Amino acid sequence: MTTPHLASSAIKSTLSTTAVLLSSPTGIIVIILTLLWVASDVSKRFANQTAKEQQAVKSVNITPLNLPTLNAELLGQLKMNYQPYQEQAPVKQNIDSLGMSAAEQANQQGELTRFFIKDNKVELKAIINNVALKDLNALILMTNIKTGDKILNKYQHLSELEGYIVEVDKNTQVTLTKSRAQGQQKVVLTMYAKTASNKKSE
Repeated sequence: MTTPHLASSAIKSTLSTTAVLLSSPTGIIVIILTLLWVASDVSKRFANQTAKEQQAVKSVNITPLNLPTLNAELLGQLKMNYQPYQEQAPVKQNIDSLGMSAAEQANQQGELTRFFIKDNKVELKAIINNVALKDLNALILMTNIKTGDKILNKYQHLSELEGYIVEVDKNTQVTLTKSRAQGQQKVVLTMYAKTASNKKSE
């Protein structure tokens, strides 16, 4: 059993030896060499471990897929053989650029976001409600479908637009009415298309 006196002597001896090593150049060199050796050993071990991990990963060779190609002559022949079976897609006419005939214009009814009068496409852009003056006005854009010219005009409630009476109903719509031989034509011109949710709420 080690006595306290002996333990104290051992500690003092160790401290004394350490002090001697640190105070002498040889001791310092020995310590530095030891630290370098430890660092070198750790580095080698780490490098070996990395090399082993890299060897474990197998390289995958990707071979490009060569698709068969048709020469121009064969491709042309296939197109000629297939052509009789192809249906010609019908050419859709754009009503916004072609407009409507007089008969089609007279048949316009119900709720619309655009309305055709002669060579003009009519669209409602805004409703101006002057509460103080009790004055309702509609801002209506007329676009000439032949020239592309656009005119924005203000129409008062119950004013006339190309033979139609303009009635401002709501903040987003006006009613255009015109008496014809076959009866009264009535169109509700709206700023927005009616959605399914709006239809259910009405």
